[in-house]
Amino acid sequence: MKNLNSTNLSRRSFLIKTSSVLALLSSVKVNAMTLMPNESNRSLITVQQWQLIGQIQNHLLPHEKNSPGASDINALEYLKSIYQVPTVDIKELNEFRQGIHHFQLLFQRKYQKQSFISLSIAEKEIFLRWFEKTRIGGAWLNILLDMVLEALLTDPIYGGNPNEIGWKWLQHQAGFPRPTKVSGI
Repeated sequence: MKNLNSTNLSRRSFLIKTSSVLALLSSVKVNAMTLMPNESNRSLITVQQWQLIGQIQNHLLPHEKNSPGASDINALEYLKSIYQVPTVDIKELNEFRQGIHHFQLLFQRKYQKQSFISLSIAEKEIFLRWFEKTRIGGAWLNILLDMVLEALLTDPIYGGNPNEIGWKWLQHQAGFPRPTKVSGI
């Protein structure tokens, strides 16, 4: 076991370093409006980020001859509706935003100026598999995939599964009574 007294950090050095860190942290201003949605920035996710999320969803659940894809089940609009309601959990929203930001940052580091949509299917898969193994990536992709599946299986009244396309594909009979209005999402 290492002797804690053997570190070369004096009390004075410790206090100087600690106060420097505290001074730095106190100088960082956090605008509460960037954390709290309001009427003008309800989702705090940019148009470009939503487009990227849609592209990722389409890769996770691509359209095939005999099965609906993410676009077919309205997965992006369903996801937007979840994160844009007034009752959205701010912590959950911020974690989702952190995931897309992390994705963009790592993607840009790896591919510089290319866009996700410009990659081949194999390249997208390689990047997503790598991203999945990062600290934030796996959890974020899991949320995204959960929401795609939710859009596939939801009652159409909630914005996903238009014309019951997911239910028809899975030969699923909806439970009764079905909802007649959206309430308390």
